[in-house]
Amino acid sequence: MNHRTQDLTGRIALVAGATRGAGRAIARELGRAGAVVHCTGRSTAGRPSDSGRSETIEGTAELITASGGTAHPVVVDHLDPGAVRDLVHRIDEEQGRLDILVNDIGGEAYVQFGLPLWEYDLDAGLRLFDTGLKTHLLTSHAALGLLARHDDLRDQDGSRPDAWSFPRAMAQAPAGDLEVGDYR
Repeated sequence: MNHRTQDLTGRIALVAGATRGAGRAIARELGRAGAVVHCTGRSTAGRPSDSGRSETIEGTAELITASGGTAHPVVVDHLDPGAVRDLVHRIDEEQGRLDILVNDIGGEAYVQFGLPLWEYDLDAGLRLFDTGLKTHLLTSHAALGLLARHDDLRDQDGSRPDAWSFPRAMAQAPAGDLEVGDYR
């Protein structure tokens, strides 16, 4: 990577939906920047994706580790409020804090492009709504208390870190620097 990456050493991150796509890329970059990454997803080697994709949460953890980071892969269905609360409780027990929350669960497998609404499969549409919105609400509801509890984060100069500096650095980086092909 040629662009400057913020040092996230000692920061604790949760990336919900880290099995593939942007979630996988974000999890890897957080690990590469020094964060301890709790990466979640439902797809494992023993339980493949319902969308027919081959990526697994263990594969994401391997990418993070290969990049020099620390990964904790956790199988979680973020539509299950109890499972999400258990995950956040586990992070609190093991780490004592949460500094970064990334909600990246999507529902692209349930999209039916080119169909009028009245011909759209209603069950698939509701599944898309649940995975694309409800998971974010449930995860945020469970995790934001832990995230907010540690409002003492300061940079070395005593200032509050810019919460957008890491995503902004990723967005401003030349596309070749992000090694997008590695995340598929």
